[in-house]
Amino acid sequence: MTSSSGQPRVTLLGGVQLVDAGVPAPLSDAAQPLFAFLAIQERPVRRRTVAGTLWPDSTEERSLGALRSALARLDPPIRAPIVGGTLDIALDERVSRDLPEADALAEDLIRGASIPEPSDSAATLTALSSDLVPDWYQEWTVGAAEGFARDRFTKSRQSMSAYDKKFRC
Repeated sequence: MTSSSGQPRVTLLGGVQLVDAGVPAPLSDAAQPLFAFLAIQERPVRRRTVAGTLWPDSTEERSLGALRSALARLDPPIRAPIVGGTLDIALDERVSRDLPEADALAEDLIRGASIPEPSDSAATLTALSSDLVPDWYQEWTVGAAEGFARDRFTKSRQSMSAYDKKFRC
């Protein structure tokens, strides 16, 4: 799914995918963790942090080398959504991400600001019930997935409570 502006999109719910102009871009097994990590972040991250997180068993020098190598191996169209300088790295601000969109959707449902149309209900259910990077067991992905699941559970309880108050006879 591409954002309404036609910009690239990174999805993490149900699996890691980069979509550009409505077409899934092939992400290698080595590129998926990099895109996932950057998509979870809400701001630029120090290259040292990215490297140390993605290659935790390597020395700092080797992990930074692995990050440089991973970036260099990306084809230019795949590399384009990643921006940064010598110290920081991030996804371009124009890249849409499904994680914050799912969070905003849950908030809207809690407030009663959004009631999905029947034609959108399958997409809404998918957005709110899919797991974050399923079947990944690196420490950082497990922590992010558990945090997302905990947040989703809390918001669904809040939504049920708001619904109960609104429609209690």
